[in-house]
Amino acid sequence: IVDGISGVSSISYHVRQNLTVWADSLGDKIMSLKTDDTGASVTREIVGHGIESLSSVEVDYVTDKVYWLDTGTHSIGVVDLTGTYPALLPLHNISNPSAMVLFVRERLLFFADSSLQTIFRAGMDGSIQEAIITSTDDLPLGNVLAMTIDQQKNMLYWADTNGNYVASANTDGSNVVKLAGLVTNYAVSMAVFENQLYLSERLYDGMVYRFDLETEQTIEWEREEDIPDLKVKHITLQPSATSPCSGSLKNGGCQVHAPSQSY
Repeated sequence: IVDGISGVSSISYHVRQNLTVWADSLGDKIMSLKTDDTGASVTREIVGHGIESLSSVEVDYVTDKVYWLDTGTHSIGVVDLTGTYPALLPLHNISNPSAMVLFVRERLLFFADSSLQTIFRAGMDGSIQEAIITSTDDLPLGNVLAMTIDQQKNMLYWADTNGNYVASANTDGSNVVKLAGLVTNYAVSMAVFENQLYLSERLYDGMVYRFDLETEQTIEWEREEDIPDLKVKHITLQPSATSPCSGSLKNGGCQVHAPSQSY
């Protein structure tokens, strides 16, 4: 989709706008590429300063915003796709966030904190934050870098690079299950579509796995380079929905006010 770029740590997309968004980890910038019906494309900078260590980006296709995870400032931010109205989410008890994912249809944000060894859930405006999964002896939470949501089944998946495992749970944190037959060495991204779970690893020449959630069979694709992020792009993953925002409310769940920090 986009040629001649480097330092990409994360990608996301807005299918109805023909828009691709990525995190430029070298410049700590959020960039986008919009393609029109004729095939012409325009690249623009959404956020160009104020971020210390850009880890990941996620598009909210309902309210036309992009969320980012900054591991340098240990924060999660949100901004319009136009680059206006940047804000930091008013999250509490956040120490070292390592991964995040949006469940846009339900207006939910999930993030893992490697220091607190906990997976949190909050509203997309940062409200109603709660710990839903904590580390246990049977399933320790050490360093979660990859998370994804199965929107059809309301399931959360994550990979732990310390424990070398992949697990799932309901989006309320119940029914935590370690996936049998799937061992990962250093998973940095994952995606799910229908009954297939996809993972990319940073070790061993950038291995990519496809895991069948029904048969528990794994297919491996060996790559010549690392794949820092992967996404499944399909219209059914971004169903039409009415935006909760009104004209006077701008960010996230439409209740996030711009921070004092200048961007």
